[in-house]
Amino acid sequence: MRVLLAPDKFKGTFSAADVCRHLRSGIIEAHPTVHVISHPLADGGEGTLDVLLSALGGDRVPVRSRGPLGDDLIAHVGRLRNGAVVVESAISCGLGLIRDEERNPMAASTYGLGLVMREVLSWSPAGILVGLGGSATVDCGLGAARALGFKLYGQGGEDLDGKGGDLERLARIEMPAHVRVMGSGSEVTALCDVRNRLVGPDGSAAIFAPQKGASPEETARLAAGLERAALIIERDLGVQVRDLRGGGAAGGLGAGMHAFLNANLIEGASEIMRLTGFQDALEGVDVVVTGEGAFDGGSRNGKVVSEVTSQCLTLGIPVVVVCGRWEAGARPSNLKVIQSKGVFTARSLREAGKKIL
Repeated sequence: MRVLLAPDKFKGTFSAADVCRHLRSGIIEAHPTVHVISHPLADGGEGTLDVLLSALGGDRVPVRSRGPLGDDLIAHVGRLRNGAVVVESAISCGLGLIRDEERNPMAASTYGLGLVMREVLSWSPAGILVGLGGSATVDCGLGAARALGFKLYGQGGEDLDGKGGDLERLARIEMPAHVRVMGSGSEVTALCDVRNRLVGPDGSAAIFAPQKGASPEETARLAAGLERAALIIERDLGVQVRDLRGGGAAGGLGAGMHAFLNANLIEGASEIMRLTGFQDALEGVDVVVTGEGAFDGGSRNGKVVSEVTSQCLTLGIPVVVVCGRWEAGARPSNLKVIQSKGVFTARSLREAGKKIL
């Protein structure tokens, strides 16, 4: 029997590769003759860089950057063997870079990601893959735009930093001439971890700002600010971002990447599955095991688990989902689900592995 392990990370506890390692240990302990294949995945959020470097080969390169609240840091990007570069937005503006009590999307910015992109673009790589997900920001990418050389002006003509709180003050965006040619030979592809659009009831602020520390009043201000930014981007840059699928990813960074760097927005999970050869890995497999920390309503929104189960069930391959909790209502009858009673540990993951077959 052949078992394919294809999980996402378990956020805050284990990388996708670690999940594979512990599940494999449990499976082999219970069924020594089973052939287990590890194929860790990601959706554009945290872990994207690790997954793509492991699957495609390449090197980590340090780049000077800043965190979401302005602290200096060194971020690492990946130079793939094929000449492309992988940038994970969470390495410079991610929630994992700040303490829970520091979460404040009104003050947070994607400026650090803009610094990384400015450096990477100067290399003129074959292409740039930017993973969007896990950000501490809701700034529509304005902070990144400022780092790239765009000018942001408030209603009184003052310069703006591009923080989330600046969205409601934004009056004008100016693109300097040098930005028009920056990285002109490098196509930028944004790997979106969600399908949400920038604005509206399912927009970036309404759905994600509270998770990033925004109060109800701040969430409403951010939502209004994103509406404002969309109008100004269309007026000043001639780019429509309001209804872009995935434009709401990473606090509107998806929309910003499209507006400021002409990035193509695609679903991260399905693209990473393609890049890592997931379809080929399914050849001759009897069972596929996927999973993530929590399966909830957002998991059906272009996440790894939903993409894996969709592809496998279409092909008639049984799927087992390992997750910390299941919040999406009744479990589908065609899926086996193994849950933890609490946060997964290495031991409980191995025990879950024993129950898969």
